[in-house]
Formats: sequence, C-alpha cells, structure tokens
Amino acid sequence: MNQPIDPAIQGELDLIQKFTTPGTENLDEALKVADRLCAASPEYANAFIIRSILWAQKGDRQEAALDLEHALSILPRTAEDIQQAACLLIESGNLTVARDLLCELLENEPENAHALGLRGIVWNNLKAHDRAVHDLGAALKKGGDDATLLQHRGIAWNELGHYSFTCSNYRRAIADCSKAMELEPKNADLWRLRGVSWFQIARRAWFGTKNHLQSAIDDYSEAIRLNPNDIDAWQFRALAHWFRLDLDDVIADCTEVLQRNPKHLEALQLRKQAYRRLKRNFEADEDDQAIGRILKSADQHCGSHHCGCCH
Repeated sequence: MNQPIDPAIQGELDLIQKFTTPGTENLDEALKVADRLCAASPEYANAFIIRSILWAQKGDRQEAALDLEHALSILPRTAEDIQQAACLLIESGNLTVARDLLCELLENEPENAHALGLRGIVWNNLKAHDRAVHDLGAALKKGGDDATLLQHRGIAWNELGHYSFTCSNYRRAIADCSKAMELEPKNADLWRLRGVSWFQIARRAWFGTKNHLQSAIDDYSEAIRLNPNDIDAWQFRALAHWFRLDLDDVIADCTEVLQRNPKHLEALQLRKQAYRRLKRNFEADEDDQAIGRILKSADQHCGSHHCGCCH
C-alpha cells in the first residue's frame, strides 16, 4: 500500500506538475520549486530525481547527472520507494538506471508483480522484447490482468514478430490486445496496435488475406473514431487499403494524414502512387514536387546546421 505523502511535499509536487504541463509550462519556475523542495526535504530522493529531469529538459546534463547520482545514494531500498523512483526514471528516459534499480529489487523480491511489470516495460523500451515478454507474462500471472501490461506485452509480441517467419507472435499480440480492450475499450492505441498485428498476418498469410486486411481496417477505423488525430492510424489504414487496391480510400486517408502533417513523406509517397495507378498524373506530379521540396529542405538544414541526421 502506498504511504501518504507529506502535504507540504505534495503541494510542491503539484506546483512542479503545473509548471511542466503544456499550456502552463515554465521550466525556470519548476526548477525554483524543485530547489525549494530539495532544500526543505533533503532526504526525499524523488525530489532530486525530479530536479534531475528538469535539468535534463533545460539541457544541463552535468547538473542532471549530479542530482541523479545523489538521489540514488539516498534512495531508501524499500520496494515502494524503488518502484516510485523507477516510474520517474522510465518517464524521463533513464531506462538503464530504472532497469538496474528494478533488478536489485527483484533479486530480493522475485515475486513482486509490480516490479516485474515495470521491468518488462523497461525491457520493451530497451528493445529487449524477449525479456519484456518474460517479465510481463510473470507480472500478469502473479498480479492478474492489467491493461497497461497487456498492451506492452502486445507491443513486445509484435516486435518479436518482425524476426519470426511465422504469424504466431502476431496472434499472441492480438490475444493480449483483445484482453486489454475488455478492460479499456476506449484505448485508441490498443485498437491501432491490434490492427498492426492483423495487417502483419495478412502480409505473411497464404490464405485469408482479405479477411485479415479487413480486420486491420476495422481496428484502425475504431482507433480513428476514438482519436481522429492519430496520424499513424490514418497512415496504417491507407496502407491496408493499398494492399486491397482500394485506391480512392488510400487517397482519402493519406489526405487526412497530410492535413495534420503536410510534410509526412510516407503519406505523400503513397498518395502519389495511388494517383499514378488512377492515371491522375497532375495530382501525382504535385505530390512528387512536394516530396522534392521536403527532401531539399532537409538536405539544406543538414548542410547548414551540421546536425548529423543524414549520416
């Protein structure tokens, strides 16, 4: 059971959240509050983790590293404290530090379902998807169905499917997503993820491709209904329509993507191909020119800023 946080600390945490929320974001003010919290509560390790995150967002890696090192040195080694710290570290992208903390905890408490689930999420983000499946499976077995863990295991199965010559991993992803949907039926990410699994099966299956593609389209459509600004769902549905040669639908979905992101290269390229198939060469040429402008702009940006993104 979570211990209640001191009201004074909670008040400062609420202020930091306010100053790091889009619309009211002010990192300088957030840092001032974090400084005050660290001074008032020098034994509260999460205060230093939070300030480390803020320093990193400001671009000061040295201060961020110092605060993180200090936080880890004073962090109580209780399960609850380690798990709270791990959550903060996962959110901030300090994945290897979170992994090491959770491994330490699980050496002492190998049956801790919450820690297993968190480590599974970390493994997923570190692209160790086989380990993610193992930890998430153990967490679900010990702690019962949890939509977040099921979703992450679905992601892991999908990623493992890329390295497999069979559809079995995608079918497992579908099963996990379906179970998670029973808990969170309005989670658009789950619908999109399951759609991706159906689509991958359709690409690999010898039989039933049309049915699998239709299942993918249906899931993408529900994701779009739940979140009309999900660009990936629009783009993925366009690709599924392409495999069915429903070219007008390809154009419509790609256009939806481009209304939200006019520089989306994949949407421009796919729509251009659909226009070519329909002999609508004028529109295809326009998309081709747009692609050229985007690529030229990217080359100029790399050349003038030495950003290294093209190397």
